[in-house]
Amino acid sequence: MGEDGSQVRTDSAPQMMAAVRNLVVSILRMCGERNIAAAIRKIGWKPNGALELLGLMI
Repeated sequence: MGEDGSQVRTDSAPQMMAAVRNLVVSILRMCGERNIAAAIRKIGWKPNGALELLGLMI
């Protein structure tokens, strides 16, 4: 298995995964996060973390 365990390796999937990753990193930077890895871990522990970051949660 690859470095991250992902098995997305066919057709345009690798490009799509890279685009999604870049979008997430850009959004985190626009929200003022300086440590991207820590921000992703913080969001990952909260089920609605990404929605809260985007202001979509009440």
